[in-house]
Amino acid sequence: MENFINILYRLRIIFRWDTSYCHLKESVSEHSYYVAVISMLLYEIDLDNKIISESEVDLTNLLVYALYHDSFESYSAHIISPVKKASQEIKNSVYDINDLYKEKLLSLLPKQGFFITKRAFGNIDENIIKYIELADILEAYIYACFEVYLGNQDFYDKMILFEKRVNELATTNTCVKIFLSDILSDSFNIKY
Repeated sequence: MENFINILYRLRIIFRWDTSYCHLKESVSEHSYYVAVISMLLYEIDLDNKIISESEVDLTNLLVYALYHDSFESYSAHIISPVKKASQEIKNSVYDINDLYKEKLLSLLPKQGFFITKRAFGNIDENIIKYIELADILEAYIYACFEVYLGNQDFYDKMILFEKRVNELATTNTCVKIFLSDILSDSFNIKY
């Protein structure tokens, strides 16, 4: 029998990077947790630097959406980014699948209550999407760095590609620049 919790618990056994050798497997649920934490840190950096105000982004919505952002993978399994972005047609199809399964997940909740969760699946504010996308890329970069740090040279090229991407993002996003220099710089011997 399908229910909301059973479906979400599948995320514990769905692993990311399943086309690559990994020293340390990362489940979709672990990834979602890290994306939520990184999203919150990026948001707080922007708040501290007065780039955004609390009225522009609802922190509760940000965190809830970050936790659920890959929840559709409980049905589809993890779809690696190069496949998702191989063409606009595939990208659109993945978004359609994502929307379909989010609706299916929502239908498993009781009709009454759960307003915060239901709101997280609704129309998402552009600022929230921005923080989630930035955090998603940063989390993938951190994971690649961690794999290389553990001696997995198969991730070296991925790490370099992500490093290039996050450095590009840092030129237009103060929160990413500060995250790299003040939070991530002490990790894995990375210097920014």
